[in-house]
Amino acid sequence: MSTAYVNINHPAGTTVHERIYPIMQGEVEVDGELVAEELLSLSKLDADRRADFYTHLWGFPNTYCLGKHLAEQLVYRTHQATGLPLAILRPSLVTGVAGLPWPGYCGNWAGPSGMGAAIAVGFFPAVSAYALNPYSTWDVVPGDLAASAILATAAAVACGLQSEIAARTGSGTWMGRAGRPVT
Repeated sequence: MSTAYVNINHPAGTTVHERIYPIMQGEVEVDGELVAEELLSLSKLDADRRADFYTHLWGFPNTYCLGKHLAEQLVYRTHQATGLPLAILRPSLVTGVAGLPWPGYCGNWAGPSGMGAAIAVGFFPAVSAYALNPYSTWDVVPGDLAASAILATAAAVACGLQSEIAARTGSGTWMGRAGRPVT
């Protein structure tokens, strides 16, 4: 599972298609695997500093989006090398569940649930923050629905139904066994 914000580093107003984009440094494609190896080889403090540098260099708003972007590149590289089927789900903000144990249950304060609670109690007084704008929309997906989508997608890929589902829903890019996108 990835995030809808994995390609947020593209300029505003750009059409971002459902595909895996390389990170570009000028005209040169950055090797995501080497970046990941570099970050993993550093101490936590140095890795945090280097990742912060990379987020600014490549236009990511935070290390979460950068990490998801690098992870997609590594998963896709493995798919190309092995021929294993691949499906990447990109939900927006995953939050509390819609069903059991009760609607809205989140189990912890991480992610958008904690952010929403912090905003509600006034921890973010900066009126310029996008999330505080009364006209902005929080695009959230209940956690149990995201989990169901993961299971359904895995079953569809295992049964070879990705083309049919994509044709019926008009959404998503699926990678078949030959590594060719099926939209």
